[in-house]
Amino acid sequence: MAVSVVVLVALMGLVLRGSRATDMSRGRAMSTSGAGSTSKVRIHGNIKLSGQKYRAVCSCADRTKAYDGNCTLPSRLRIHTEETHSDSAMTSDDLHALLGGPAQFAPNLFHAEHSNFMDIDHRVSKLCLATLGGELGEFLHGLNAFETLTESRLTETDVALYFKRWLGWAERGIHNMTFLTDGKAIDHLESYLVVPGVEEAIEDLNLRSPQQAYRDQILKDLTKYHNHGSKFIRSVLRHPEKYYLSKDLAGNLVKAFFNVLWDSSQKDASNLPLNSRMTIQILEDFHAHPATAWVNFKAGEGCTVSKRYPAFKPSSSQRKSIFIHQPGAARVLRKKIAKFFALQEIDDSASEIFQLMDRRASLALDVFAKSVSSIPFYTVVVE
Repeated sequence: MAVSVVVLVALMGLVLRGSRATDMSRGRAMSTSGAGSTSKVRIHGNIKLSGQKYRAVCSCADRTKAYDGNCTLPSRLRIHTEETHSDSAMTSDDLHALLGGPAQFAPNLFHAEHSNFMDIDHRVSKLCLATLGGELGEFLHGLNAFETLTESRLTETDVALYFKRWLGWAERGIHNMTFLTDGKAIDHLESYLVVPGVEEAIEDLNLRSPQQAYRDQILKDLTKYHNHGSKFIRSVLRHPEKYYLSKDLAGNLVKAFFNVLWDSSQKDASNLPLNSRMTIQILEDFHAHPATAWVNFKAGEGCTVSKRYPAFKPSSSQRKSIFIHQPGAARVLRKKIAKFFALQEIDDSASEIFQLMDRRASLALDVFAKSVSSIPFYTVVVE
């Protein structure tokens, strides 16, 4: 039995080392573990290969039920991990306990074509698929690719036009696009908001539907990074050059979002208001509970074919919070945005647009990852 375990772990370790470069733009040493509440066989083993340690705890169950199409109910989890020496970091055992067994993911395999994408933020307390900036961040990559491939600069009017077309495009669907910020950012916006003709201090600002007299100034102030609670939006506004963005592109997209959000008269082909599929989530800012890990969630082969990916709650009052990211799901959204832009005034194919978007998204992940490099990075495969 001991020989069988060593062979299994060695094979798993070699496979993981060959695939780790796709988890993030940063290569990492990995070990694996998994758990399942309905497991039939449980295997433990340890091995050291090429100077790297690997640990396998595999719980395997029968997969007799189909989720849909090629996607079966999860029967195991595989955790690829990097060793860390940080006292505050989440260990693989901590993560194993946090995730529970594969049965926990059975009802939470979200279809990437029809799901709302959240920004990557450890304070989000709902089950979600996440990518940097959420759907808005992915659309920014699309605008960036459009500018690069057409060798042009989009005006504020251009950005607003494409944004409204995207929201109303039938193939996009009617799920919500969420803009994420926090209470601290809104407090900052209030304290520095100066509206002509208004002398008293502005309090209890309703960013979802502010007074008409405030809107022009709010739009201007929302192009400034310190009025945002999203780490990604703050970064692209403050350092657009790090993302190969033109100076005003991100700010113009933020303006486009709020102009549509505040105007119920803008409708799609079915006469539904575009802002009916837009929402703002305001998070509480709590520095006392920083993220303890970054976790990439991936689906098994069958669920990937079905475009279903494991959703997870980044935050809960009962446990440590984490950054989550579903790179496969994000690529589904990215391909759809690329298809949209290929239908606009551009000679390039959807495939060419997607490839450039994918490179820019990888760059953005690398920039973000460097800013949180003190925490461990994991990849969890739910299959």
